[in-house]
Amino acid sequence: MQLSRRDMLKLAGLGAVGAAGLSLPMGREVRGSTMSLLPSSKMPKPYAASFMRQQVIEPYNRTVDDDGHPVHHYDITAREATANLVAGCRRRCWPTTARCPAR
Repeated sequence: MQLSRRDMLKLAGLGAVGAAGLSLPMGREVRGSTMSLLPSSKMPKPYAASFMRQQVIEPYNRTVDDDGHPVHHYDITAREATANLVAGCRRRCWPTTARCPAR
């Protein structure tokens, strides 16, 4: 069976349309609010909390490796805790003692 370039483009286009059709749910449109399991009464209000800048941690030691590149040593510990990320919805999290990743 011999296919021309035009036939190959037709097949590729048909495949793309089919893949796009399968990625959409049947008979419904998808919005972020409909996909959430959180009740709409508990949805967070945008910009309700003030912005908190995270602290920049400082290394406890600075050395130089054998190639002459600087090496920064940090002591960071993560412990299990719970956080109220959305009003009335407590979740497990693992915050670090430094509260932010090292830069």
